[in-house]
Amino acid sequence: MGPANTGSGAIVEYLCSRSDGYDPLKGQEFRLIQERDGLSSLHRSLTTEFHCDDAMYALIAFENLAKRLGKNSRKFRIPPRLGYGFSKRIPSYDKAISQFLKDITLSTIGIFPLQDLLRLSTIDWIRVKCGGFPRSANIIRQKPIPVPPDEFMKHAKKLISSLFFETHEGEKIKKDLMIFDQCGSFFSPISSTQYFGESRKIILVTRDPCDVFASQRRKSNISGSAEDFARYQAGLAAHVVKSEWRDERVLRVAFEDFVLNHDQGRKKICDYLEI
Repeated sequence: MGPANTGSGAIVEYLCSRSDGYDPLKGQEFRLIQERDGLSSLHRSLTTEFHCDDAMYALIAFENLAKRLGKNSRKFRIPPRLGYGFSKRIPSYDKAISQFLKDITLSTIGIFPLQDLLRLSTIDWIRVKCGGFPRSANIIRQKPIPVPPDEFMKHAKKLISSLFFETHEGEKIKKDLMIFDQCGSFFSPISSTQYFGESRKIILVTRDPCDVFASQRRKSNISGSAEDFARYQAGLAAHVVKSEWRDERVLRVAFEDFVLNHDQGRKKICDYLEI
């Protein structure tokens, strides 16, 4: 994992090139966890930062993101719609997501919290004031109520297992080295990947900030001066959970070391993964 333009893909490509390496997504990043409205956001909304109204919308937002990532990109439209094609890359994706949403929904209720009222059209506002209900397609009438935190975590781990570690018949898939790219947070690598189980191993890839800045400017992914970027990097560094970076399940690799001292860098990774 890396924050952006750190060269983590080079390490992924090396591991996938090995005869014992298996990439179930065939080169695609697994963004279902760390993206806004992803599994981590849903987890926080249903557990440590629970509020009934927010939890309802978090479930709805996760469902929308999962559907979007399941579809292929549609680039020949304005604006393009980004998709990751998980429905085709992962045979059980749609079924597993549907089952997960059912498992973590305790019940539903017809209710319209403040967020709905703030988005009412004039006609729907009049309907509500007259004792009716909004009819806009943007307002979901039946809101989901989530299960308790312990049940959520059980089902979240079951989701990951059904996506990658089990066949359609529920049998375990046996692979010595299964590789996932960007499946958690660079800043909190342990807590953000907890859905993969205790035996997971995590490689964090860092890179010289000057190279990151040059790469992002070349791709037009960032604007501002070098000084602005330095402040941005300092701000990101303040959010690193140092205790998780020190965890024995985490290996830190500098991109420059892996490229310039490839034999040594490759050995370091292989020793860590015991391959």
